[in-house]
Amino acid sequence: MGLFEDVGNGIYDFASDTLDNIGNIVSELNGMARDNIPIVRDVEDSIHGAYDWGMDQLRSNEAYSKIEKDLERALICTLYVPAKKRAITRIIKGFDKEVKEIGEKTKKTIDSVNNQIDSEIKGEFSTATQDSVNKENLKWEQLV
Repeated sequence: MGLFEDVGNGIYDFASDTLDNIGNIVSELNGMARDNIPIVRDVEDSIHGAYDWGMDQLRSNEAYSKIEKDLERALICTLYVPAKKRAITRIIKGFDKEVKEIGEKTKKTIDSVNNQIDSEIKGEFSTATQDSVNKENLKWEQLV
């Protein structure tokens, strides 16, 4: 384990020194380019100016207001709307279930009354009544 730690430390030290050297070389190149090539200085100044302007914009009230509105929109789209849709679906399913139960219960009751009319009343009146009850009972079957 000691050898691994030594090798690991050695690799780390080598990589760290190499990156430091590369950073120093890049810094020297940047300094030379900045001193000898005027457009490099202008580009660098423009980048710094744009960064400073952007930071000033981020600190403004309009930026915070826009960020707040965007967050509220995202919150509504990702949380509130789906929750509302799920609630509406749940209510509709509950309503449909209750209507079906009421329709089945009403149809059974009408069938029971129709059967009692059939056994109690005979003749033309019985047939007309049963036809009328059966016709109205079809409406309840549509709910089921």
